Formats: sequence, C-alpha cells, structure tokens
Amino acid sequence: MKFIHFPKSGWKKILLVVSLMTLLLIVLPVFAVTGFVLAKCPHREISIPIQTHTTTIEDLTVYYRTAGDPTKKSVVFLHGWGGRLDGRCGTDAVIAELAKDFFVVAPEHPGLIRSEAPTKLWSYEEYANALHTLLMPLKLQKPIVMGQSFGGGIAAAYAVQYPENVVGVVLVDAVMTNRRYNWYMRTKHTWDALSVPIMESKLVPAFLKRVAANLWLGTPFSLLDGQGLQRTAIMWKIDKYKDVEKPLDVDYTKLPAPLILVWGESDTFTTPLARAKEIHAQVPTSHLIIVPGSHTVLYQKPDKIVPLITSKLLAL
Repeated sequence: MKFIHFPKSGWKKILLVVSLMTLLLIVLPVFAVTGFVLAKCPHREISIPIQTHTTTIEDLTVYYRTAGDPTKKSVVFLHGWGGRLDGRCGTDAVIAELAKDFFVVAPEHPGLIRSEAPTKLWSYEEYANALHTLLMPLKLQKPIVMGQSFGGGIAAAYAVQYPENVVGVVLVDAVMTNRRYNWYMRTKHTWDALSVPIMESKLVPAFLKRVAANLWLGTPFSLLDGQGLQRTAIMWKIDKYKDVEKPLDVDYTKLPAPLILVWGESDTFTTPLARAKEIHAQVPTSHLIIVPGSHTVLYQKPDKIVPLITSKLLAL
C-alpha cells in the first residue's frame, strides 16, 4: 500500500485553503447576517431585574430566566435560533418589556445560548417535550406561550401536545407548517449541508468555529472551550434536521385560544407573512397584527411590538 506524503509546506497550503473556505462559506455569511440585524438595534439599558436559573433535562444543563411579579399572569417566552442575551437585539429587552405586565419565564433552548446541546437530533416535538420538563416543576398556572421564529415552532408544538397547560399562544414571525421551499430555504439547506463537514473537520482552526458558533447559536465565547465547542457541532445537523427530515407538523385549528399572530410586513422569505395570513384565515378566532419591519422586528423594536401584544392579551 502506498501513502501520499505531503511536505510541510503542502499541509500549510491545505490548512490555508480549508480556513479560507470556512471563512467564505460559514463565518462571513453568518457575520454579515448578524451584523445587518444588529446594525438596526440600538443598545437598550435593562432596568428590570432578570434572574438566571439552571435545571437538568435529559442529563443536559439547561438555562432559563425569570422576570416580573410571580403573582401576575405568566408568559413563557421562547426565543428564536441564535437568540442572544445582551440588550442589543437580544432577548433581555423583550423579557423586560413583557415583565412590566406578566411574570416571564424564558428558557434558553438546548444547544443555544448557554444551554448544553442534545447528543442526538431533536425535532420541534422533542424541544416541546424538553420545555414541558422544564415548566412542570415551576407549577405555572396555564401560561401564555409566546415564541419567535424557531421558538414559535416550539410554542405551537408544545401547545398542541399539552393544550391543558396553555391558556393562549402568541406566534411572532414564527416557523410554521408547510414552510415554503423558496430561494431562502434552498440556500439555507445548501449552507447547512456545507456547514456540517466544515464544522466537524479537524483542519478548520478552532477560533473560526468559535466565531461561527457565537454568531449562529448565540453561545458566549466563555463557553466555547474545547469540550463546549465540540458539543455545539450537532446543532448544525439539528438546524437541517428540523427543517428537512422532521419539519414542524401542527394543526393550528387545535391551538388553545387565543391565537395571536404578530408579523413583520417585510418578512416575505424567512417566515413569509403570506403563510401567517393563511393560518389566520383557517382559524377565525385568531388575531393577526402586521407591523412595519422584518423577521427580527421583535428584537429591533421591543418597546413598540411587546406593548401591542400585551394590550391584545389584556383585552381578551
């Protein structure tokens, strides 16, 4: 058997090529998208105290946060993929706005932000089951479940699986069933397919993987050491799995009322407004609120969007 031996300079060239491919295919696209979103978000000072807690779900350390008066009605807020902690386009400002009128519980989904990633592929239904495990010990009295994007998919799956535990559902620019296979989804699936081998490759420098994980998963750099970074690798597979192999499958007519749909009028390809209008037509008792903005309008304008949701909920 013959082996091909590369000179040291040859390995350096290969490493350089792989690093450049990682930059071009993974880091730079994520950096561009994240940068574009953050550029529209002013930094917000958070005045309401937000408490951090941890629990264990299937041997995973899962973080969640609470804010507001526990004697008030509860809202479970489920962030989207790549949710962040900070006050600039992060979940903090949304939680703080909701906490003015509700007691808020905000889980950090396994594999995102600070929570440990699953060791196997999870679907929306499995994330919903994990949410159920987290909420049961808290003994909330029929909370309102509110989710944005990926979190909206979890919210819908949870409300269908555990309708007796929910008093209402708010979906904000949420992932929905029968998602349109448009140019965005085709590009995303291609990107996911390329991401998995690159993020698993030992040739890719660890610092590039850390940057990608921080931007795409919202994981703080402090948790992206060797083992922490290794555990995030499966999330690139889950991102594809939840969209392609096991997409969300929910009958929206079975969601507990009230169902409130909040959509950015410019959200035409990530989670298209047209799909929200279809669901609104299918569920006559639902409420559709269309606001100026795009897919991430909730994080860009929490002081404008959350009061719209709150006023609707308090009026029902």
